[in-house]
This record gives sequence, structure tokens and C-alpha cells, in this order.
Amino acid sequence: MKEISKEGGPRAARKLGRDRQEPSEAPPRSRRSRSRKDRGQKSRYALRRGIALVAAAACFIFAGFAFYSLLAGDGGIQRGVRVGDVAVGEMGKEEARAAVEKNAADTFKEISFGEGPDAVSMNASELGVKVNAAAAVEEAYALGRTGGPFTRLSETIGASFGGTQIDLKASYDEGAARSAVDRIANEFNREPKDATFTVAEGGDVKVQPAENGRALDKEATLANLDGALRNMSGKVPLAEGPAPKPEITTAEIQKSKPERVIGEYQTDFLWDSNPNRKENMKLA
Repeated sequence: MKEISKEGGPRAARKLGRDRQEPSEAPPRSRRSRSRKDRGQKSRYALRRGIALVAAAACFIFAGFAFYSLLAGDGGIQRGVRVGDVAVGEMGKEEARAAVEKNAADTFKEISFGEGPDAVSMNASELGVKVNAAAAVEEAYALGRTGGPFTRLSETIGASFGGTQIDLKASYDEGAARSAVDRIANEFNREPKDATFTVAEGGDVKVQPAENGRALDKEATLANLDGALRNMSGKVPLAEGPAPKPEITTAEIQKSKPERVIGEYQTDFLWDSNPNRKENMKLA
């Protein structure tokens, strides 16, 4: 009996088809492998980059604090700090306080209200003027020494390169200041003058114009004192209030004045023989 091989039958054809398909399935498995490899490389690169950034930040912070230590000096006030008009950088507390108090004493040795002929000067002690130099120096000393690390570093660099201004707070005795302003107002204030007219020789009529008065604005002047002390100045501008107006204006006199005297008469009450005229003069 002849044995017949099944290679050429349907099963053989299907097998042959599978054998032909196997080589084409290998590339996808290779691409997936390469993709996983690429992702692994990217992850390692990102990790290395993150570590490098952290290291750079740490070096920057270390360099910043080294620079801060260099600028901070030996325990004095930071460079570039001023209290009022006084540069107190690199001074100790006591030295800075003494310098600020001396400057304040020189500034407020005499306080002047107004200028020119209206100026009135007085000693600062008459107004009870005082400055809090100790508090201002403490604030100056605290720069670069309080707050978080970045705050201290920022304040130190800002003071050293841009300068930092500390306000010097001054106070005064309000009662004494009001009394002083009242005295100034008595000299400053002026009553208004009404318009009037006079008759010159020859009968000509001349008008004397009205004049406004003037009055000191006491509250505004006290506010100017506040501003002067805040700015460490001994010059206080006088504040003028609304001018008092005259009751009779120049325009009113111009309308009602006589144009010219055409005659005049004198009555002697002792010797005039006309009793009616005497009575009329009394009524007038």
C-alpha cells in the first residue's frame, strides 16, 4: 500500500502559513524592547538632572550665606544704613545712638515758625521735643539679623548696595506747642480795614481802599510742626487761614462818595446866634 504524505493537504498549508508569519511578528517585540530601554534612559537622565539642580541650589545658598557673612561685618550695623540724616553703617549700638542724638540736638537746637518778618524762633525744649534714638538704632541693628535666611540675606544685600533708610521718630508736648502757636497767632493775625474816603485841600475826594485781614490756621500749623519733626527739620511753615473780609468794600465807597466838596460851613456852638442851626447840628 502506498503511504500518502499530508504535506500538501490543508493542514500543511495552514502550518506553512504560520511558519511564514512568525518572522514578521519579531520586529514588534524588538520595538517594544527599544521603547522600554529609551524610557529607562530618559528616567535616569531626569534623575541626574534633578540631582544636579539640587546640588547647584545648595551651592548657591552656601555662597549666598558666605557672602552674607562677609557683608555682615563684625557685629555692627549693616553697611549702607542711615537713621535720619546720620550714616550709622558699621557702627556699634552705643556709637550709633550717640551720633543720632547729637544730630537731633543740632537740628532741633532752634525751631523757626515762618520766614521773613513773621518768623518766630524758639528752643526745642520749649515745645518738649524729644527723639527716640534708641528705638531707631535697634531697628537699624536688626536689619539682616531677624527673619528667615532669605530675608536676612535680602536685607543685608539691599542695605549694602542700595542703602536702607530708618525713620527717626520725634515727639513733642502738645500743650506746650498749642500755647506757642497761640502766641504766634496773636502777632500774626490782623483785623481787616474798611474802605473810606478823605477830603483833600481844594475839595478833592480820595478813597482809601479796603484791606483784608489775615488769620493763622492753628491746626494746620501744628500739622506742619508734625511734618517738620518727621523730616528732621527745624523749619515750620506758618499756615494762613481764610482772610477776614472788611464790612465796607472799596467798590461800595466808590459808588457812595461825593465827587467834590462845593462848600463848607462851620458852626460855633458858643457864639452862633441861630438856635435852629444848633439844634439841627445836635440831631445830626
